[in-house]
Amino acid sequence: MAEHEDNDRKILQLLQHYDEGNIELAFHLCAGLEGAYSEEVAEELQKHVFLCVRHQVEFNFVQNLRYLSLWKDDLTALPPEVLQLSNLRQLNLGYNKLTTIPPELNQLKYLQALSLVHNQITSLSPAIGQLKHLQELNLWSNRLRDLPPELGNLKSLQLLDLVDNHLEVFPEGIGKLLNLQQLNLEHNRLAVLPKTVGNLTQLEKLELGNNELKALPDAIGKLKKLQVLEISRNQLACLPTSIGQLQQLEQLDLSSNQLSQLPAELKGLENLQQLNLMYNQLAQLPTTIGQLKQLQNLNLWNNLLTALPTTIGQLQNLQRLNIADNRLTALPEQIGMLTKLIELKLENNEITRLPPSIGQLSHVAEIRLEHNLITDLPTEIGNLYCRQLDLSSNRLTTLPLSIGGLQCLSLNLSYNALSYLPLTIGQWTDLMMLNLSSNQLSYLPSTIGEMENLQDLDLSDNALSYLPATMGNLKSLRKLNLSGNQLTAFAFDLQNLSHLKELVLLGNPISTETKAIVKQALPHCKVVW
Repeated sequence: MAEHEDNDRKILQLLQHYDEGNIELAFHLCAGLEGAYSEEVAEELQKHVFLCVRHQVEFNFVQNLRYLSLWKDDLTALPPEVLQLSNLRQLNLGYNKLTTIPPELNQLKYLQALSLVHNQITSLSPAIGQLKHLQELNLWSNRLRDLPPELGNLKSLQLLDLVDNHLEVFPEGIGKLLNLQQLNLEHNRLAVLPKTVGNLTQLEKLELGNNELKALPDAIGKLKKLQVLEISRNQLACLPTSIGQLQQLEQLDLSSNQLSQLPAELKGLENLQQLNLMYNQLAQLPTTIGQLKQLQNLNLWNNLLTALPTTIGQLQNLQRLNIADNRLTALPEQIGMLTKLIELKLENNEITRLPPSIGQLSHVAEIRLEHNLITDLPTEIGNLYCRQLDLSSNRLTTLPLSIGGLQCLSLNLSYNALSYLPLTIGQWTDLMMLNLSSNQLSYLPSTIGEMENLQDLDLSDNALSYLPATMGNLKSLRKLNLSGNQLTAFAFDLQNLSHLKELVLLGNPISTETKAIVKQALPHCKVVW
């Protein structure tokens, strides 16, 4: 017993030295002991799988090993010891420097998942088709230009990831993978998608973004189980009508293509929740778009739309609508029917008026309307309750009295032509950020002092010569920008603004006496003259 304990102690010291020579010596000793060592020693030995194989120790452990990761091991070739792990189920060889995989890999006949991501592999051996139990094959970020036809023999394969390779032709074998559920071919050089893609009837996720596809085959409509279709950043000019047959589709990304119109058959996508069409050339939407009853997110940013169909109001589950950077001149009254909308982006259009129904958007949290041509606001604007409303860079000259009913945390009215504000702005007691810069304001209503939660107020580049005394009541104010006005003094005690951290007075004819008062009243505030 004492001899065994002494051997264990020596072996553990060698194994825990982290010196290759000492570890090799420890394995020599263990091989001679024929398993007569402690469980603690066995656990240390098992940390060195290849040495176990080489020295024929821990045989049961080696034979029953199911998972092996050689991730980031700086490998340039497959270690031969791997091929002796006959019961291996998962092998991770990612982030190495492998250029090829030997055909002998087919000896791992029970392998279910093989990851070869981020290597330098230029080709695969036809022998890979003999891995009959393989379910996942991950080859993203290699240098593959083609795949062997034998790949089609992998009848158990469910996931195939070929992102970021050099494929120019859709590999022939893929069309035979009848149990494939996920196929990712993003970031390749594919110009054509063959009709054999329609054979993949079990496919649930198909990703083809960042290729050179100019069209989709009609056979795409055979993928009845498809839930995610990603074809962004290609050269698609039109869609086949068969796309409407993908009734299980939940996500469709067609962004950054050359689409000028959508087929009416799109209405068949009855389970679609997300539709991304940004960066295309759409001048109009089909009226049938209103039949996408499950749609939650519609992105039309950067197209050529001049109007929206009235059927847009039928998308009663829509939560996010982005139509920024188009050519809209108006919104249909039916926009108010989108009562679940939480985000509405309409910036950089040519909208002149908002429909009264805008006030019905009871759940909207963010409305972006900057850089339009809006001249006035409907009275119903006061019914909104939102986190952020941006109306900057429009042509507003007045605000309706009803604006006081607006409940908002952040309001941007900069770069308009407002010459006065209604007294009702005092009702904005929840407002935290108010930007009124670059207008034509010569005075402020006294009710501005009632905004008890206001923290950031920008009044720069107006024509203000004095401020109401009630501004001293803005005790939550942390940042106040008054630059580019005509102020000479303050009619309220600046000491009341005890939380003010930044005061910008640049470009005002402030007297030396007033500067001294400011410095004394706000000793801890950064003042920019």
